[in-house]
Amino acid sequence: MKKCIVSATKEHKGRKGQILHSLCSLRSFVAILLLSSSAFAEEKFATPFSRCFAFAKPLSQRSGPDIGTFNAACGLYRTKDFKGSEKLFGDVAAQTEDEKLKARALYNQGTALLAGTADGSITNRLEAVAEAITLLEDSLELKPDDLDAKQNLERALNWMVSGRMTQAEKLINEADGLLQQDQAKAAKENYETAKETLAPVEDDFDPNNRQVQPLKDRADGQLQMLERTVEQTKEELKDVQHAIDMYEYQAAADVMLADSRERRWAFDIDQKLGQEFQQMIQNNQNVINIVYPQAGNYER
Repeated sequence: MKKCIVSATKEHKGRKGQILHSLCSLRSFVAILLLSSSAFAEEKFATPFSRCFAFAKPLSQRSGPDIGTFNAACGLYRTKDFKGSEKLFGDVAAQTEDEKLKARALYNQGTALLAGTADGSITNRLEAVAEAITLLEDSLELKPDDLDAKQNLERALNWMVSGRMTQAEKLINEADGLLQQDQAKAAKENYETAKETLAPVEDDFDPNNRQVQPLKDRADGQLQMLERTVEQTKEELKDVQHAIDMYEYQAAADVMLADSRERRWAFDIDQKLGQEFQQMIQNNQNVINIVYPQAGNYER
């Protein structure tokens, strides 16, 4: 589910440059705020269009099935049935041949998605916002001068940035906690997912955001540390074998009997390495007994 967020916004990246250039003038009077995690669930969006007719159609067609569905969707939105209204607006957008009605339906569909994001996990909300961004962009392609759509797109993009950063920080904090429990493999996956979550913010949504780099540095630093830990443990295994070959039993036994959090992390990340180390201890139990006869049979 976490990686769905990353893939859900890749399609958006190619078109964002075409749409957002029209937002430059808007940004001069619409504040671009990086929302906190609490504001993430409370940001308000412009009221959707509630017009109940399509301007491009003659009067005789204003009561057609598309208009009826559009009106029904507006009614559901007003009663806060955002999921139901989002579906009906989507039906109108898919069926109508009227570009103005389609633009309004796409806008309303995206806005209904945004309005319904107050519930659920951050992951689910981010997926909904990513879909809403695409719908608002589609609406603006049909009606480029739609100020409400521009405002909602701007807010949705800021919301996406805030949500991704909140999610990434949560993943990193969870990973730090997992390391304290010697669950290094799960921690490594969290750090990697955090970086994937931040990548679209830096590459696409908000390249100049100064709060992204510190989070990336935290994740990168921990990943590099874990990589060094695995490599160091591999070297220790080689050192043990070399010491045995050179009859340096004291040195070999000391390395085999040593215990550290870093070694446990390495064994959790690379289970094959842990099995090899355990096999080496079993194969050289006589070496351990020579140096530490009181240790008996040693098992890690």
